[in-house]
Amino acid sequence: MATSIKDTLKESTKDLLSEDTLDQIEAVFNEAVEAKAQLQVGAALVKQDDDHAKKVQQLLEAIDDDHAKKLDKIVEAINY
Repeated sequence: MATSIKDTLKESTKDLLSEDTLDQIEAVFNEAVEAKAQLQVGAALVKQDDDHAKKVQQLLEAIDDDHAKKLDKIVEAINY
């Protein structure tokens, strides 16, 4: 079983393509795969960043709400 695109093409074309052509095809294929992987990683990082930003915002709002309630209790205690 072929383990690389070059080996697969070599088996499929029955040596119709030269080694140089196979090397070029393999290089272009590997570059395309790497570019696609980088795009997917970048998209995943952007999504993760957005998710974390939303969670931090929710956490800050909850902390602010808690602090506001505690301050209201302090104000009520002082006024009575």
